[in-house]
Amino acid sequence: MGLSNSRVSDSSIEAPPSVLPQRHYCDITGLEAPYTDPATGLRYHDKSVYALIQGLVSQPIPCPCLPHPF
Repeated sequence: MGLSNSRVSDSSIEAPPSVLPQRHYCDITGLEAPYTDPATGLRYHDKSVYALIQGLVSQPIPCPCLPHPF
């Protein structure tokens, strides 16, 4: 009795793709994220996280690889 290559089981990586929609997770909290910020493309969980993202966007982030302007 040999094993068939077309056999699908719990431990097989040869499984068909899922029919469920792909889940998206918040880039800040790791929770499920039903929303995406159009300006940054970051996914977020709720309005409090969106406010945090907006605060990050309004502040320049210094790059350690660039020389300081002064």
